[in-house]
Amino acid sequence: MTNNCATALYKYKYLCFEGITHVEDMLRNDRVWFSSPLSFTDPFDCRRVYDTRNTRENIVLRKTEFLVRTKHISLSEALQEAEQDIPRSTEDLQRWQEQQLAGHSRRAANTAILCLSAVCDNQIMWAQYARPTGICVMFRVRDISEESHVDFVAEAQPIEYADRCPLINFIRNDPTEIVRKAFLTKATPYNYEAEWRIVRYDDGPGLKAIPKGIIGAVILGVSIDAKHRERIVRACAEYEGDVEIVRASLDPHTYGLRLDYEQTV
Repeated sequence: MTNNCATALYKYKYLCFEGITHVEDMLRNDRVWFSSPLSFTDPFDCRRVYDTRNTRENIVLRKTEFLVRTKHISLSEALQEAEQDIPRSTEDLQRWQEQQLAGHSRRAANTAILCLSAVCDNQIMWAQYARPTGICVMFRVRDISEESHVDFVAEAQPIEYADRCPLINFIRNDPTEIVRKAFLTKATPYNYEAEWRIVRYDDGPGLKAIPKGIIGAVILGVSIDAKHRERIVRACAEYEGDVEIVRASLDPHTYGLRLDYEQTV
C-alpha cells in the first residue's frame, strides 16, 4: 500500500449550511466531494511551472515511445509519424510545446482532488478548515477487512513540501513525476497539514463514491452547535458500519486539544 506510514486519514469540515449537508450526504450515501484545484485558496497550490528547454531529438523520441505504447504500431512506423508531426524550426518547435502545455492546463482544470490529513488534533487545521464549531471525519486505513477500503485509500499520496516550485518538463519527466510535481507538491510553510491527496482525472470535480464502512469516527469540535451535533450523530447512526463519536476539548494545561471517546453509534 502506498500510504504505509498513515494509520488513518482525516477530513476537516466546517459546518456551514453546505458543509453539514455534505457531511450528512457522505454518511448516508457513501460519497464525498472532490474539489477542483481552481477552487483552492492557496494561490500557489497546484501551480505549474514549465520547462520547455528540450531538443527536437528528445521530443521526437518521447513522441515515438508514446505512439508505440498507445497505437500499438512498430517502432519504425512510430518514428516516421513522430518525425512528420514535430516541427523542425526553433520557433515552430517552441510554439508546438506551448500548445501541448495549453492542453495540459485545460485537463488540469478538470482534475478532481480529495484533500486529507494524517493528523486530527492540529489547532491550525481546525481553525483553518473546520473552526471550533466543525468536525473532523476519520477514514480507516489499517486494520480493516474490506478490500475496497484498501483500494480507496491506496490512491492517496503524501504531499511533498518544498521551498521552490518544481519545474515540469513533459519530455524528460515521466507521467508519475509530472503528477507529483503538479498536484502533490506544496510550499514548505504548509507542512503542518501533513496532507495526503487522492487525485482523479476521469470526470472532473464533484461527488464521488467511497467504500461502505470506511468512515470509522467523527470528531466533534470544541464549540460545535448542539443542533449540528444532533444532526451529525443522527447521520452517523444511519451509517452502514460502526462510527465512534469523539469530542475535542481544550487541554487545561497546554495549548493543545484533548480527544475523548463518547460513544459508538
